[in-house]
Amino acid sequence: MQYIPAGELHIYPEKYEVVLHGVAIPLRPKEFEVLLYLVQLPGMVITRDDLMNVVWGFDYIGGQRMCMSARCARS
Repeated sequence: MQYIPAGELHIYPEKYEVVLHGVAIPLRPKEFEVLLYLVQLPGMVITRDDLMNVVWGFDYIGGQRMCMSARCARS
């Protein structure tokens, strides 16, 4: 199975799974999608609008939930 390396993390997009030192890290689907999006654009500044458009879609309303998912994905 293919994975995306991100430092010590192994990200498995097909399984929505993140592994750190051989241990699976539980993430909610949107947390996973935020992490995956950020990892695919290393060194780039990503705006809140970019995240909303890519991860939640254009018609998403509810910024508080997005901020919580981004915060969880960062930690």
